[in-house]
Amino acid sequence: MNYRTIFAIFLLFVSSAGLALQEIIKPDTSESVKNIVEKQDKLLTELANKKGKIDSTKLGSLYGKIGMFYQAHEFENSAKIAYSNAIELSPYDYRWHHLKGFVESTLGNFDEAVDAYQKAIETNRDYLPSKIRWAEIEFERGNFEQATKLYKQVLQANQNFALAYVGLGNIKLQEGAGKQAVDYFQNALQLQPMATQVNFLISQAYASMGDNKQANKYLAKKGKREVVMYDKALQDMRFHSVSPSYYAQAAVHAFISLDYDFAEKLVNHAIEL
Repeated sequence: MNYRTIFAIFLLFVSSAGLALQEIIKPDTSESVKNIVEKQDKLLTELANKKGKIDSTKLGSLYGKIGMFYQAHEFENSAKIAYSNAIELSPYDYRWHHLKGFVESTLGNFDEAVDAYQKAIETNRDYLPSKIRWAEIEFERGNFEQATKLYKQVLQANQNFALAYVGLGNIKLQEGAGKQAVDYFQNALQLQPMATQVNFLISQAYASMGDNKQANKYLAKKGKREVVMYDKALQDMRFHSVSPSYYAQAAVHAFISLDYDFAEKLVNHAIEL
């Protein structure tokens, strides 16, 4: 039985249950996406086999996993529909709101992205990456007041969240407050000394104050390594289209974020692959 037949059976089941779910847009089945289609087949087979025996939360989780597969392979529109279905079935799982927000942002639908991040925060106030990503959107929109509020809320919850300091530094830099920008950037660099790209931001802040000596000093130290934010929901999604090197990179991110147990698991998985 191919995945279209399985999916038709599944849709018949959920429609009979009165659920307003959308049909997922199918990607092409060329060799480049063969892997994702095979993974989707397994999930849809699982859905069809469990029809009438599975509660909405578990069904929502399966839809969410389908969304992860699509998003990992850059089928954003299909992922968006899958996440919408997951939310319809399991509205209290913050992951689907958060990942839908990321997809909407990727598609340029910033109002929808903000709405999704707000709902993610409502369902899990402890998941700070949702606030960071919402703040980034507000910064790009020029809504510095809202972005500042969100970044400060993150720091109130976790004063070691380096990316929040970078965000506040960027806002102060745009507002012409170079000295405050330097302080925020220095805080981020102190937390993540390997994030050499922050030196460029410090250089810009000093240049804005007319201090060319300090600006040149930090410009000479600039590098390509950016501040890392450990976004577990996003990492989990990316695991659906990865190589061993990706697991190794994710392990570095987890280690920097002080999640040593998860970092060890990632390293072991990279070795196994």
